[in-house]
Amino acid sequence: MAYYSEGGNDVTPVIIAHGKNGKSALFSKNVKPLTAFIYDEIKPSVPFIKGIIKNKNGDPEEDLMTLEGKKIKIGTAYDRLDYRTNEYDRKAESFLFLVKKDKYAIVGSEGKLISDFIYDDILPECFINSRGPVTSDSYFFSTESPNRFILFKKDGKTGIMDNQYRIVLNNEYDRISKSQLPDYIYTGKKQLREPSGASMT
Repeated sequence: MAYYSEGGNDVTPVIIAHGKNGKSALFSKNVKPLTAFIYDEIKPSVPFIKGIIKNKNGDPEEDLMTLEGKKIKIGTAYDRLDYRTNEYDRKAESFLFLVKKDKYAIVGSEGKLISDFIYDDILPECFINSRGPVTSDSYFFSTESPNRFILFKKDGKTGIMDNQYRIVLNNEYDRISKSQLPDYIYTGKKQLREPSGASMT
């Protein structure tokens, strides 16, 4: 039985059609086909779409696409792809990073590399599992709300970006973690201890 579901955003909504020969396809809001009926599953999010095809061994192979149905081809070498999706209120937003030699690079909303491999770590706020001053990465954790900021670590120090990857706080902190109060965070810097018998004045 064929059925339809929706995805994308207000600017670029998409329709996922399910059921033709057990396969799914992606359509624009004007019902223009963006892909053929080749996917066993299509997972919509913003700004990327993930199409899953099971190979002959039954193992999933993934196509990452823009909301226009264009396959994302990243023209640089990398060791692994870090793809995360935050789901909330029947919506989904995704984040895409590349990792090479333990350094992270950012892939923007158009599927293009927008930074070099310069970050020690990068983590959307919705995947931060925080208890007081302690921050840890919980890959499957979700706030069930839109992501608020992105934590990044560079040159051994931590800072904050907004969702468009613009720097809000420079990387000059030893620790940044979420607060239980909305719109607040904890920041921390290491204190230099005064040597015994010495004066700082």
